[in-house]
Amino acid sequence: MRRFWQYQPIILAVWPYLILISLSLPDADAFSRFLTLYTLLTVPVYLCSFCRAGQLRRAGDTAALTKTALWVKLAHIPFYLGIFLLGGVLILVMVVPIFTIVSPLLVMLMAFCDYLLLLTSSWYAVSAVRLLWSRGRISLFGALCCTLCLCCFVLDFFAAWYLRRTVCSCPE
Repeated sequence: MRRFWQYQPIILAVWPYLILISLSLPDADAFSRFLTLYTLLTVPVYLCSFCRAGQLRRAGDTAALTKTALWVKLAHIPFYLGIFLLGGVLILVMVVPIFTIVSPLLVMLMAFCDYLLLLTSSWYAVSAVRLLWSRGRISLFGALCCTLCLCCFVLDFFAAWYLRRTVCSCPE
């Protein structure tokens, strides 16, 4: 079980890309089963991510929290860009009558799923913020700014980078 917790951040970093497996499935039935299984397993993967961040926070390991937050966010950047491009294509094809109804729903669903992924991957950094603030290494204003930035696309990476730099610049 200990090895699982060590590899959990890797699972979180790779998890969104596993949806691409569905593109290679031969028929609609296999696609449906894979999508159902993927959706059901997403909840435990995200919950395990929260648990791992809590374990690292209780251990007081700010270096591991900030390092994990930064590289998980780096791993997710191509996924976010791909979803952004797919959303743009779905909006462009709305001239076809059937896509007028389907495209906005798919774009909203993809945006919602991406935001859940953003919040899940930000939990490592939020745990680091709580730890750094409780130790007096960042101010309350800095902690609030970082936490708000971690809830926004693009700014979340810069907040994670700032936290990593803060931890590396003045070790405990």
